[in-house]
Amino acid sequence: MKHFLFVLLSMSLVTAMTGYAEDSVSEFKPRIQSHLREIHYTVGDIAYQTITIETPLGYRLDTSTLPKVSSRSVIEVRAVHSSFEDIPSAKPPMTRHRLTIDWQVFMALREVRTIPLLDIDLQFSKGDKVLPLHIAASEVIVSPLLPTKMDEAHLVPQPDVAPRQLTLRPYIYTLVAGVTGLLLSMIYLAWYAGWIRTGFDTGLPFRQAWQKIRKLRRTLRKQADANHRKSANHAISQSMVLLSRAFDQYAGAAISSESLEHLFNQHPHLGKQKLAITQFYADAQHVFFAGKNPSHSLQQLERLARQLSRQPAA
Repeated sequence: MKHFLFVLLSMSLVTAMTGYAEDSVSEFKPRIQSHLREIHYTVGDIAYQTITIETPLGYRLDTSTLPKVSSRSVIEVRAVHSSFEDIPSAKPPMTRHRLTIDWQVFMALREVRTIPLLDIDLQFSKGDKVLPLHIAASEVIVSPLLPTKMDEAHLVPQPDVAPRQLTLRPYIYTLVAGVTGLLLSMIYLAWYAGWIRTGFDTGLPFRQAWQKIRKLRRTLRKQADANHRKSANHAISQSMVLLSRAFDQYAGAAISSESLEHLFNQHPHLGKQKLAITQFYADAQHVFFAGKNPSHSLQQLERLARQLSRQPAA
């Protein structure tokens, strides 16, 4: 009795699973994707159509339902290729079919418009089961341009067209002018920064003083001995002498604290540095005549000389 019940239960489970599988297959809706690629759109051109069809697992295409290759109509099938691939790991399991159809259209029209190709009715089978599928016709664009017959004159290659001669003279002039301007600008900037010495410096005493004071500052910076403070005061005194001589050369006469007003009257453009010049001469008088330590630093004297070097020549 127990064996009979076990056999009956097993048959019930098998029947239920078979029914579930059949229901899954019946619920599977085939998916169709169509892609059409056209080569130009004149009469007689080829259009390549690729169709991908997904059916339940195990269904095979009936090749007798494929479009027939023909050459006696305005819309011809030039070639048909088919392949399939079983994918049991998909959910649900399926078979993917791929069709490639080459269409050729010989329909001449008066205007450019789209025309439909042919409908396709396919059949897939699995055992005694048949799955029919209808694929609607795709559309292609066709223009009224007909192939033309070329005569012998149009078959002869034409001679090459000589390229237009390019005039390089304006470009060369522009290049030379640009390079010349760049070199002159670099030379001027180097001269203005004091990196090069030229004969033009003879009329600019403040520029010479600035260059010498800057050299003193660089020399002092390299020293690191115990008498650094003494060396700094000596460098400041030398810088004051250089700057005082520059004022004398610029004015064409000896300048002192008492003659500063006369200097400012003759050279009004020095008014911007009037306070700095007055303080410099007061400090120089204390250093040279009273023997006191300078209140100006070497950097301040260099800055004043650089500002005065930008003044026009006397």
